[in-house]
Amino acid sequence: MKQWLASLSVVALAAAFAPAAVAQQATPQPNMEAPAAAVEQPTDEELRTFASAALEVREIGAEWQPKITEAGSEEQAAEIQTQARDEMVEAVEQKGLSVERYNEITQQVRSNPELAEKVTAYMQEAR
Repeated sequence: MKQWLASLSVVALAAAFAPAAVAQQATPQPNMEAPAAAVEQPTDEELRTFASAALEVREIGAEWQPKITEAGSEEQAAEIQTQARDEMVEAVEQKGLSVERYNEITQQVRSNPELAEKVTAYMQEAR
């Protein structure tokens, strides 16, 4: 379970490599994060969508990671990371979630074992 939890934040982590304006829109800043009570609880439909998106994000990350590791320079690695991030964002959005909502659900799943169990079950169904 920890393996997929780590992959959930790939989009959030990938957004860190985006220009500042895009990163601010895509991921909440650590000190500016809204309290958990202010974030809307995900519906079962959102959790199913999230699980499917998370599986794709994990696959994309696994595909791009060797390319990033083997990059000849930091500039080349940053370029590859941007391509990977763009592909991850597209995968999330094609599933019908915004990157912001994906990241909100990621945080909720990490802090709520009941949601984590649901997502794990939905991921197993989706495979």
